[in-house]
Amino acid sequence: MAFTRNMLGFTLDPRVDKALLTARDAARAGYEVVEADLPMFKEASTDALRALFGEVKALMAADVRKHGSKTINQVFDDYFRAFPPYEGNELLLAMARRSAYVRAWQLFLEEYPLVLTPFLPAPTYAWDRDTQGADGVREVMGQAVYSSVINFVGLPAGNIAADFNDGLPIGVQLIGRRFREDQILDACEAIEQRVRVMAERLFARDAAGSLCRRCQRAVR
Repeated sequence: MAFTRNMLGFTLDPRVDKALLTARDAARAGYEVVEADLPMFKEASTDALRALFGEVKALMAADVRKHGSKTINQVFDDYFRAFPPYEGNELLLAMARRSAYVRAWQLFLEEYPLVLTPFLPAPTYAWDRDTQGADGVREVMGQAVYSSVINFVGLPAGNIAADFNDGLPIGVQLIGRRFREDQILDACEAIEQRVRVMAERLFARDAAGSLCRRCQRAVR
């Protein structure tokens, strides 16, 4: 199993780092865990989002403009500014580069069948965060490099809670080979057996009458 804490320039929040290290240490009970650099990750992170918004602009922009609220239109404007959509030949070339990223990942996964990464660099962002301008858009989508890249190259991944922040779980990501979701689920289960099922811990708090304030507000 490969392991990384590299956030490509984003700051890894200490609470997320703690969850990631907890998951790593739990995985070591059944897996050899090796810190490694992920293949062509920085290049893929740029192409993933600009290609995504190229597709969004081509396939959805007209309907968003016609039917979307003022808020939704502003959110899309902010996304398009933050991640300028690839169009025309640019989009075709990005999809051609995607083949290189897929190949690099397939070779990497021959050596490391599983990869443990952060999911987000910080605990879950606030509700409605991407309606709050450029900083919100960057926090919601820009920092989500590990989900956007893995979606872009078409690999399966699992998300497992490895710790709490303010009563809410902090997830880490496990990436695996195509069509080997079983290996991902086995690794998630191995981690969960050692850190405990987070839902059970949350329900235990609730039963004890000490549910966190954020959760109390959510269930009112």
